[in-house]
Amino acid sequence: MLKRTHENEYDPSTKKIKHKKGVCFASKKLLEDKTFILEALKYDPDTLKIVEKDIVDSEILRQAAQYPFNISIEAFPAFDELTNDKKFILTIVKRAGYVLKYASLEVRNDRDREIVQEALKQNAIAFSLASTSLKKDRELVLEAVKYNTSVFKYTSPELKNDKEFVLKIVHQNGETLQFASQQLREDPEILLKAVEQNASIIGISPAAEFDRMQLLNLYVGYDASDGIPERLKKDYKFLLELSKYNGYALKFLPQEFKNNRPFVLELIQRDGCALQYASEALRNDRDLVLEAVRNDGEALINVENMFKNDREIVLIAIKQQGELLHYASSELQADREIALEAVKNNPEAIRFVSIDADFFKEIALQVVTKYPYCIQHIPEQLTRDRQFIWEALNRNIEVFDFIESYSVFKDTEFFFRVLDLEVGVMGALNQDRLIDKEFILKCVKKNGYALSYAGLLLQFDNDLIMEAMKQNGYVDFYDDEWYKKRMEYCYNGCFIP
Repeated sequence: MLKRTHENEYDPSTKKIKHKKGVCFASKKLLEDKTFILEALKYDPDTLKIVEKDIVDSEILRQAAQYPFNISIEAFPAFDELTNDKKFILTIVKRAGYVLKYASLEVRNDRDREIVQEALKQNAIAFSLASTSLKKDRELVLEAVKYNTSVFKYTSPELKNDKEFVLKIVHQNGETLQFASQQLREDPEILLKAVEQNASIIGISPAAEFDRMQLLNLYVGYDASDGIPERLKKDYKFLLELSKYNGYALKFLPQEFKNNRPFVLELIQRDGCALQYASEALRNDRDLVLEAVRNDGEALINVENMFKNDREIVLIAIKQQGELLHYASSELQADREIALEAVKNNPEAIRFVSIDADFFKEIALQVVTKYPYCIQHIPEQLTRDRQFIWEALNRNIEVFDFIESYSVFKDTEFFFRVLDLEVGVMGALNQDRLIDKEFILKCVKKNGYALSYAGLLLQFDNDLIMEAMKQNGYVDFYDDEWYKKRMEYCYNGCFIP
C-alpha cells in the first residue's frame, strides 16, 4: 500500500495548506486557528460557511472580500466594524451591490461616487440606498443608466421632471422614458427623441399631442404603429396614408376597405401579415393567402385553418422560417418532406415535427448529430430511449453536454456502456454510489477519470488512484511518489529522478 501524502492538510511550520481540497474536513481546532482560516480562504472562499461567526474578525473579512464568495458577509458581527471602511465596502460591492445597504451613511454619500457606481453595476436597486445628493447627481445617473435602465426609477423627482436632463437620458436609452414624470412622458419632443432611440416605447405615452404628419413619420420611420392614439384610429385619411407603409392600419379601417380585394392585395404585397385584418371572404381567398405568405411567411400564423393544411402554402412559409411548422396542421407536421424542409431551415423546428411520424427518430438523429444542443428539443419519451441516446452519443459525443435528464442512465448496464464514451455520465449517480468504493472501482476500471467524481475521501484512496493511473496514466494531483509510480507503470521505469 502506498503511503498517503495528504494526511495533514495544514503544515504549522510553513503555515501553508498542502492540498486545496478537504478544508471541510479540518478539525475544530484548525477552524479556530486564525492563521489557518486566512490561508484556507485563498483556496476556498466558502471556508467561512464552516467557521463560527464569532471567530471571524475584521481581518478575516477583509481577506474573504478579495475572493468570489457565496455567503452573506454582512451577517458576521465583525462586519459592523467595517461599515465605514471605504476600501472594504468598495471591494464587496463589486461582487454584491446590495451590500451598499449596510454601509455607513458617510460611505454611501461619498463624494467621488466610486462605491455607488460599482454597486449600480451589480444591482440597480442599490441606487435607492444612495444618499439624496447622489440621487440628484446628473453625471452619475447618466453613467449608471448605461449599465441598468432601472436606475432612473430611483433618481430624485427633480431629475425625473427636468426636461433638459430627460432629453439627454432618453437619447442615451429610450426605455428610461417610462420612469420620467407624467408630464414629460407626454411631451412630444421628448417622446420623439426616445422613439428615435427605441421605437418600441411609443406606447408609454399614446396621449402625446403630435400632429398627423409627425405621427405618420414616426410610425413609418420607426415601425411604432402599436402606439396609435384612439383619436387617430377613426381618422381614415391618416390610416389610408399609413397603410401604404404598414398593413396594421387595415385593422382600423371600415369594412369597405377590408373587403376591397385590389386594396387588400396591394397591402399584403408590402405586408403579408395585413391579411389577418381583411374580411372573412378575402381571408378565404387562396390566391391572396399565397401572396401574403410569399411576402411574409409569418402570415401563416393567422390564416384560416384549411390553409394550414395546404402543402404549397406551408412549404412557402417554412422555407422562410422553419419554426413556422408550429402553425401547420398536425397532418403536415407528420409529413416527411415538410419536416425535412423545416429542420433544414431551422434545426430547432424538430420540436414541431410529429413524434408519431415513422421517420421522426431518423430525422431527430440527423438533427442532433449536426446540432447537439437540439437534444433539448427532443420529446422525453425518446430521450429515455437507451438505443436512441446510444446512437446519438456514438454519432456525436457532444450530445451528452445538452442532455437535461439523466434518468436514461439509471440502468446500470447502460451506464457502464456510456462510461466508455463519456466520463460525465458519472454525474448521473446518486451520493450513495459516489461513496461506494466497490462501485467506484468498477467505474475507474472503465474510465480512470471517473475517480474525480467520487466522494472526496475515495479520491485519495491509493487503490483507486493506482487503478485510475493504469487506465489513463492520470492522477488528480501531483507529488514525487505518484510521478515515479506513473513512470514505472506507463514508461517501464524511465524517468528523470
